Amino acid sequence: MRTKRRAQAEYLANLIQSRQSADPTERIVSVGDYNAFQFNDGYVDSIATIKGTPTPANQVVLASGDLVNPDLKDLVDDVPASERYSFSFDGNAQELDHVLVTTGPLNRLTAAGLQYGRMDADFPEIYRNDPNRPERLSDHDPVVAYFSLAAMRCDANGDGVITQADLVIIRNANGQGASGPFDPRDGNGDGAINVADFRYCQLGLTRQ
Repeated sequence: MRTKRRAQAEYLANLIQSRQSADPTERIVSVGDYNAFQFNDGYVDSIATIKGTPTPANQVVLASGDLVNPDLKDLVDDVPASERYSFSFDGNAQELDHVLVTTGPLNRLTAAGLQYGRMDADFPEIYRNDPNRPERLSDHDPVVAYFSLAAMRCDANGDGVITQADLVIIRNANGQGASGPFDPRDGNGDGAINVADFRYCQLGLTRQ
């Protein structure tokens, strides 16, 4: 079972890395029930492997190499500890659901928050047998992530703000085609990087 879990984590890590390598501007959200904690359980650290921050071999039974670069970020890490759970097992609140996002200079996703739909983990199992109650339709609480899409345009170096450094990158790319629909250099989103994008992004300049 441990070998299988490591293989699954490495498969997903390699898949995400292959997409990042093929298109550095592609923003990726990997979300779902990973059936894994956000910390090392001592056997297989699946989340760390998928994020690109593998646990050292002397701290886990089955270690993995570093398969992802740039690393991913797990948005549940930013949730207050008292709220960081999506599942309850024998009264023990656990976080098994994760939202992993890209953080590279051209594919960074700016998260605006993460919340849980509290409709399962906090309610008694008896509700599962009541067709008139919405609670306990599942044993996991749904995770809802929010993103700031406006912050992505023009932030060519992916540092979270639009600065002169971004404008230099856009100016140097003048005349090129956008590398994809999410290329931050393509400020107006028309598929071409040119003076119009430079002027568009000048309007969003937040710091000299």
